[in-house]
Amino acid sequence: MEGAIVSAASLDFTVNKFFSSSKDELSYANLRLQPLLFQDDICRLATNVRDAQAGNMKLESVAETKLLDFNVQKSSTIVLDPKAGYKTIMNQLVETPLFLCNKPVNVVQLEKYLGDYISTEGLAHSIQATIEKRKPKALQSIFEIKSVVEDCRSNVVGGLIAGLDIWELAIIPFILNNSETWTEIGKQSIEILDNLQLTFLRSLLRTPKTCPIGSILLDTGSILIFHRISQRKLMFYHHLINLPNHSLAYQIAKIQENLGYPGLIRECTGLLKQYSLESPHKLSKYQWKNGVKSAILRKNKDNILKRLEKSKKIDSLKFKIKLLE
Repeated sequence: MEGAIVSAASLDFTVNKFFSSSKDELSYANLRLQPLLFQDDICRLATNVRDAQAGNMKLESVAETKLLDFNVQKSSTIVLDPKAGYKTIMNQLVETPLFLCNKPVNVVQLEKYLGDYISTEGLAHSIQATIEKRKPKALQSIFEIKSVVEDCRSNVVGGLIAGLDIWELAIIPFILNNSETWTEIGKQSIEILDNLQLTFLRSLLRTPKTCPIGSILLDTGSILIFHRISQRKLMFYHHLINLPNHSLAYQIAKIQENLGYPGLIRECTGLLKQYSLESPHKLSKYQWKNGVKSAILRKNKDNILKRLEKSKKIDSLKFKIKLLE
């Protein structure tokens, strides 16, 4: 851990030194963006092929200064423009490809960066691609949990509780990793995650597909995936607005708030209204966490009741009484 911190600090200082006077960097409103670093991973944004190549040359100088080598095979270029400008840039990359350390840089449609996948087709597709990549491992874990629970159930009372705990403490954090930043998430992505959770619950309880979904969610105390993601976004929102004023994340958040740019701040503003929450600016993290949790559980309860009302197999009034108790 200490080595990673020292390495990141060393690279950060050197990158700032080489790019501080660069005229090839883009800006977010009036905020100038230099290469983004996390330990030894570097992400750089550019508006055209010439600026991108100029940045690659500076990064080569950074590596030479620190006696480091880039892994060119893992380095890639992705064009984030699904509209008309995409073809123009792709044609330019064919005519004048980007080079790093005298080797051509691959142009890809999908790239993994810091745990999430970035797609050239935009935010919604990037989120869906990330979920699709995580889905097979999650399904494998579901069947492993089922085996563990079936083994425990024959010897220990409370095997189902152990299965739910494993799901909440291990699988949910895995499939929802970085979900705080999943802006513009599509309905299809939510459906995939909801079906994944439902697959786990049906596997754990050994219920058929004809069993009402609302009943399963109610009996296990489960929270719908949309509400889980909303809770994470709201907690991250509180974290952002309480960061030091000089931090990059805080400055971007303020730009989104002041100029109304699309992004996390706009989504969280809508979530505040949706969950009937007040502004978190004057609340401590503990107060905000409790308030968000209560609002999420209340909204989740209402959604489950609506599902039960649609079911012909269940008298929803009985469940309303049970929930109110």
